[in-house]
Amino acid sequence: MTLFKHTRLTSSTIGHLCALGSFLIWGVFPLYWKMLATVSPLEIICHRIIWSTFVLAPILLFRHLIFKPLWWKLFLDRKNFIYLSIGTICIALNWLLYIWAVNNNHLLQSSMGYFINPLLNVLIGLIVFKEKLRKLQWISVLLALLGVLNLTLMLGQFPWVALSIALTFAIYGALKKIQHINSLYGLTFEVCLLFIPASSYLLFIYQKNSLAFLHLTLLSDFLLVGSGLITVIPLLLFGMAAQKLSLTTVGFLQYISPTMQFLIAVLIFKEKFTNTHLLTFILIWLALIIYTLDGFISKKPVKKNLKKQT
Repeated sequence: MTLFKHTRLTSSTIGHLCALGSFLIWGVFPLYWKMLATVSPLEIICHRIIWSTFVLAPILLFRHLIFKPLWWKLFLDRKNFIYLSIGTICIALNWLLYIWAVNNNHLLQSSMGYFINPLLNVLIGLIVFKEKLRKLQWISVLLALLGVLNLTLMLGQFPWVALSIALTFAIYGALKKIQHINSLYGLTFEVCLLFIPASSYLLFIYQKNSLAFLHLTLLSDFLLVGSGLITVIPLLLFGMAAQKLSLTTVGFLQYISPTMQFLIAVLIFKEKFTNTHLLTFILIWLALIIYTLDGFISKKPVKKNLKKQT
C-alpha cells in the first residue's frame, strides 16, 4: 500500500513538472520570437513547420509509430482528413498571429487572447455541442464581454488580435475534442500537411533574394532552426501532463503562460498599459476566477453521488 502511494505521488509530481515545463516554455515564447523581429512572421512560421517536421519524424520512427495503421488512417479517412485540415489552418493562423503580435508590440492583446480562450471554449460548447451553460459560466462569459466592450468603447480599439488568437485556438481545440486523436499524431499530421506550402514559400522568397535564413546573423539562423524544438518539446510535455493530471489541474496551470506574457509585455517590452487596459484585464481575470470556481463546484455533487453508490 505504501509503495502504491509512493508511485501515485511520483506520477503526480512528474505530471506537475511536465505541465510547469510546457507552460513556462510557452510563457517565455515572446522573448524568443522577439529576437527574430528582423525576420518576417511568415518566414518564421515556415521554418517552425519545416524544423518541427524534422524533429517529429525521428520520434515517430524511434517509437515505431509511423508504421501503425492509426497513423495512415488520419490521411485515408475523409472525415478525419477534413477536420485535421481545418484544424491545421487554424493552428497555422494562430501561430502567425501570435508571432506577428509579439514583433509588432501587441503582446498584451495576445496574452488577453489566451485568457479569453477558455471562455470562448464555453461558447463553442453552447453553440456547437449544445451544452447547457450553468449560471456562473454565463456570468464569466458576460464579464469577459464587458472587458472587450470596455477596451473598444473607451480606447476606440477593438481587440481583434486577442479575439482572433482566442478564436483560432478555440476552434482548433474543438476539432481536437471531436477527433480524440493522439497529440503526437495530430501535430505530425499538421506539420506534414503544411510542409510543402512552407517549403515552397521559402524557395519563392529565396529566388526573390528576400530569404532571411543564412543571410542575417548566426544567432537568427540558430533560432530559426531551434523553432522546431521549442514547438515540439512543450507540446510533448503537455501531452504527458494531460495523461497524469486531472483536466481541472491542467486548466488551472494553463494560466501561467498568458500571465507570464502579460508581465513580459508590461515590464520588459514596456507596451502601453492604461487604466482602461487594467479594467479590461480585471474583468477578464474575474471572469476566469468565476469560471474556475464553477469547475470545482460542479464536480462536488458527482463525487458525493459516487460515494453513495459505493
